[in-house]
Amino acid sequence: MLIGFAAVYQRTNTFSRVPGTLAPDRLRFWASGQGVVHTFAHTRSVAGCFLASAEQLGITAAPFLAAYARAGGAVPLTELEELADRLVTLIRSQERPLDGLFLHLSGAMLTDGGASADAWLLRRLREAVGEVFPIAAFLDHVANVSAELTGQATIVAGPHQWPPVDAPARVTYLLERLVAAGERRIHPVTVTRRLPLLLPLAAQRTDREPLRAIAARLRALESRPGIVAATCFGGFPYADVPAAGAAIVVVSDGLPELAEEVAAEVAEQLWARRDELLEPGFNIEQAVHTALAAQAGQMVIAELGDAPEAGGPGEGTTALWALLDLGAQDAVLAAITDPEAVDAAMQAGVGSPVELSVGGKVDRRQGYPIDVRGYVQRITDGMYRRRGPLDGGLLERAGPSVLIEAHGRHQGRFALILTSEPVAADDPGLLLALGVPVNEPRILVLKSAVDYLAAWEPDAVTILPAMTPGITTPDLLFFPYQRIPRPIWPLDPL
Repeated sequence: MLIGFAAVYQRTNTFSRVPGTLAPDRLRFWASGQGVVHTFAHTRSVAGCFLASAEQLGITAAPFLAAYARAGGAVPLTELEELADRLVTLIRSQERPLDGLFLHLSGAMLTDGGASADAWLLRRLREAVGEVFPIAAFLDHVANVSAELTGQATIVAGPHQWPPVDAPARVTYLLERLVAAGERRIHPVTVTRRLPLLLPLAAQRTDREPLRAIAARLRALESRPGIVAATCFGGFPYADVPAAGAAIVVVSDGLPELAEEVAAEVAEQLWARRDELLEPGFNIEQAVHTALAAQAGQMVIAELGDAPEAGGPGEGTTALWALLDLGAQDAVLAAITDPEAVDAAMQAGVGSPVELSVGGKVDRRQGYPIDVRGYVQRITDGMYRRRGPLDGGLLERAGPSVLIEAHGRHQGRFALILTSEPVAADDPGLLLALGVPVNEPRILVLKSAVDYLAAWEPDAVTILPAMTPGITTPDLLFFPYQRIPRPIWPLDPL
């Protein structure tokens, strides 16, 4: 059996002022043909897991392309069209006909016209391969799922855990079902049950209730005869679109009534426990004060308002201000995106004193530029190997980066990482590349909404979620929504 693979992946934050792109030379990761194998094989990425699963199952893999963009604004439709045309050409040029296609999509990518890029791409591929050709779509847990999207795929599924540390197992699971559909051993029917729930990413973690119980229920349901796949998609709240919100997607083996029953059961369970989803967070001063007062253990402050994995520009300065003002010691801030400050530090050189204007240069909703005095401790090219469970093994690119010893009030001294490209602090690789021993600093301040939990597990550290301002804040009242379905919880009383 010959199964093709393609990834066209980006999360669109409609409140971002940084334009999105799918141009190959500006992507986070890009590969085509055997380049997909060279880049992704033996990594914990979805592409790497697909290649490993195909080999394990005795399937011949046909890797077409892998286009992974940084989260940001909407992507140009013209660039999406170019990628789609390229993919269709690759599919049609196969000497041996494909038996199926495995797609990795975010489910949260939009074109510059405001339409779902994922649904557009699926429709384009469906037109090219025909109505009965098996297509599996592996989506993010945070996908905004619509009937338009699910209607173009044979099977739709996603991870049960978020952060998606179960991706390797889920990719294997979905690939097995795709093969079964290709061999006509199953006849997938998809049902989508949408809920009026708009959930901040920080609320979608599955290591706590109620989503931990939902994930366990979904796993149990997938062992039930007649159920092919069952997924709870939490939705991407930073996209002002009609499809925003949570959804339960159930795929049955030719039994739409069973799929409806199961989707309704899980939706009711989630809706009944919705009040448990939101917990009050700290403001940044409270988080830093709490961390400074701690007597033992590593304290991890998550800067939720400027999370690059959700489209934050990474240049927010709220946490930087708090660390400077409160005289933080034995702390690390990872990281602020500021290519101008990086360039100035590189020109000064390692060991040199510097005075830098840091952050707030593109979008001041995350904070204004702040003057920082200190010393340049280390300079790198920003390339580092990811070491955590998310995309572990991939070579990440943060652009030229520097480590600054920042001097604050009250003789405060802490480590400040500056990068040229926005990268979520969801992996220890960046810190290690800059010579920061991950387990030693008493306080880590990480720009990430939820993915950081994969690398810094709550059982090993104390987590302090900080509700900083910005375009990824958990405070959804901040956003001037115009297109989301209303009423919707928690914005409206339901």
